[in-house]
Order: sequence, then C-alpha cells, then structure tokens
Amino acid sequence: MGFMMQIRPEVLKKLRGNPHCTFAVNFRCYPFFYADAAADITVTTSGTTVTNPGSVYSEPILTVYGSGDVTLMVGTTIVELEDISGSIILDCALKEAYLGSTLMNDHMTGDFPVLKPGMNAVSWSGAVTKVVVRPNWRYL
Repeated sequence: MGFMMQIRPEVLKKLRGNPHCTFAVNFRCYPFFYADAAADITVTTSGTTVTNPGSVYSEPILTVYGSGDVTLMVGTTIVELEDISGSIILDCALKEAYLGSTLMNDHMTGDFPVLKPGMNAVSWSGAVTKVVVRPNWRYL
C-alpha cells in the first residue's frame, strides 16, 4: 500500500538540509473490515426487508431495474429517480449514479442510502421490476 503526502512549501524549506527536524503527520483512515463473500440480494417485491449483519452501516451498490419516474426508499432514505430507461446504478460509496459509462447523477435527487445494522426495508413506487443490492457488509 502506498500513499502520497503533500508538504506545505514553508515546512519543506525547513526540512531541507536539516536532519534533526520533526513534524507531525495526520492520517485519515477508514478502519473497516469488509465481508468477502457477500452475495448480491435481489429484491422483487416492494417492502422486502434486507438485514445487515455487520456492526456498522453499509454503503451498497444498488441497481434499480425499471422505467420512468421511480421513488426508492431504503431504510429511512428516499431517493427520487427520474426518466429511467432500463436500469440505473447507485454507488453509495462513490456517491455516483450511472449506467455503464454514462453518468446519471442528474436523474437522481436525494441522499445515497445506507444499510444500517439490522433490518432495512427496501420499497418503491413506480415501474420497478427489481432492485439488486450488492451489500458491501462491513465491520469495525
């Protein structure tokens, strides 16, 4: 694993040629362990419950299959999808909506949903045939 560090110019000036200089480094880490073999969950009935076995919220990848305008509710988060044609992918970790290589963020309003530990209802209104959830279960 590699990382890149940016040092402010005034600090860099002090470090050059001075082997006895100290400085602090702050790291921003995400201490999650991800489950390896989590199978996709296909939801074909609105109101179906998905249970998160993890100890912390999950940022799933949701593929919504349908057409037209759709209101999707995952847990307590409501997402409005407009003018869907076939499907749309909501990548909740990346905070991106897309289909293939086409960005579709302009077809979505609302927050990206998460799956809290425990039970989460997945429901919708509109012409949806199914929602496929790649759960990305994670633990602390």
